Amino acid sequence: MADLPPEASPHPAEGWIPVAEYTSLHEAGVAQGMLESAGIASVLDNETMVGMLWHLSNAVGGVRVRVAPADEEAARALLAEGVAAPPLAGPEEQSAESKAEASDDDEPMESEREAMVRRALVASLLGFFIPILLHLWALTLIVQVPFAKGRLDHGRKVRLAVALALTLVGLAVSSPILWMMFGRSR
Repeated sequence: MADLPPEASPHPAEGWIPVAEYTSLHEAGVAQGMLESAGIASVLDNETMVGMLWHLSNAVGGVRVRVAPADEEAARALLAEGVAAPPLAGPEEQSAESKAEASDDDEPMESEREAMVRRALVASLLGFFIPILLHLWALTLIVQVPFAKGRLDHGRKVRLAVALALTLVGLAVSSPILWMMFGRSR
């Protein structure tokens, strides 16, 4: 990881902006290396969780690469290129043609709310295999959705409702079973 400025907090990701999300720790490491080679400091979120429990990568949102707010544009542009490159010119120096090409190729990024809904749905489905734990995780994501940035289209609202229903059913079914198994003193 690139050297952090001395005034950085003990938690460098605090206040930093996510610029990319990967399902694999290896992909995130390559992205972080690209940013480091361009002189952009970055941190990885969920790297330990995904490294140990790789099969739950989608449920926890994958490995997120975060950068300081001042480096957000350069980091997004560098990662969109997909190859290591020298530091990028500012957006005012890009030609109108390159901006038009970039806007044609890019799909709209998933908003923070949309990502939370996706993770909540995956966690609620996986919760049937790992009772209680992932249902509680899905419930915390569902509760955070109204406070996240971005808008939800109709399809995402339906997914949110499905995730909530699955989570409540999963908690209702698994809680008594676990209580019967572990709650009684013998």
